[in-house]
Amino acid sequence: MKMFDPPHPGLVLAESFNENFTIEDAAHKMRVSVQTLTDITEGKAPITGEIAFLITAIFPHANPATWIGMQADYDSWQATHNRQWQKQMCQKHNLGPNFLDGFIKAQPSM
Repeated sequence: MKMFDPPHPGLVLAESFNENFTIEDAAHKMRVSVQTLTDITEGKAPITGEIAFLITAIFPHANPATWIGMQADYDSWQATHNRQWQKQMCQKHNLGPNFLDGFIKAQPSM
């Protein structure tokens, strides 16, 4: 069963860091910028396939498919249920004010 409003996987990743293992430590080991990893752990950027692969540099037993799956679940829920996210995407892609009217009507009832 799919989770209701799943968390951004970056927020899950953020829980792994502490004073003994920081975002800076992880970014260095993953060979990405601290800003890139910060954006991910704040839910501002997605965990891509590349980042999912690089997570195995800091957590050797991590499975990239798990991180990609969490991102897909998050993205799917946002696209289907989060009206604010939908409006942001319409603005970003200049889709016009009536685009969501058709989208909402086309969604299956729950």
